[in-house]
Amino acid sequence: MDVLLKMNAKVIEFEKFNDDLEFDLIIDSILGYNILGKPRNTSKNMIEWANRIKEKFQTPILSLDLPSGIGPNGEVYIPAIKANSTLTLALPKTAMYDEKAKPYMGELYLADIGVPPQLYRNQPFLFDIDFLFNSN
Repeated sequence: MDVLLKMNAKVIEFEKFNDDLEFDLIIDSILGYNILGKPRNTSKNMIEWANRIKEKFQTPILSLDLPSGIGPNGEVYIPAIKANSTLTLALPKTAMYDEKAKPYMGELYLADIGVPPQLYRNQPFLFDIDFLFNSN
């Protein structure tokens, strides 16, 4: 929020949102990776609003790490964000391989957040991670 305010970005409190507001992009970071159960209260309302705006105005949604409403093991809770794209951090998440969750992910992108490659090498991954650290 501090960065957005320093950039003079227009910030609107969710309570003032309505279904007539148009945006160029919705960035979903409502719920974190450790979701426990279905979204409730304001989180639920925000997810439902974002999906309505996406449908009404064809506004793309970019989810960070996982779409809100998708659990870490691929659980699909109601409601869940239907992202156009998901930018996941460090490594792909287990949920991204689950057939039930895939329709909510959109295009997948992987962000390097500076985790030292040595930490990855000591873990039992189901895929080769060397491509993540290719310096070419």
